[in-house]
Amino acid sequence: MTLSFFQVDDRDLLLNQQDFVMTHVLYSQLPEELLRKIFVLVVLEDGDPANCTLALTCRRFWEVVRQEYFLQEAHFAWLDSKLCVSHSA
Repeated sequence: MTLSFFQVDDRDLLLNQQDFVMTHVLYSQLPEELLRKIFVLVVLEDGDPANCTLALTCRRFWEVVRQEYFLQEAHFAWLDSKLCVSHSA
């Protein structure tokens, strides 16, 4: 199969599918607490739109980011980051 300037063979496609499956297995086995901590860091880095992006990724991510506990944790982490920046300036 040829895509514009890049040559892609069936083996490359198979490896990409295997990578996707392994990544999915990895995320599905992570404890929810660890996912929450990772997602808080993502929201701190990318802002509130990251909540929507995470929620649209898969059902498990959606279940984590819609929890009131996560929303509060992300908000307070963001607030702490803003307070620390203003005190150090």
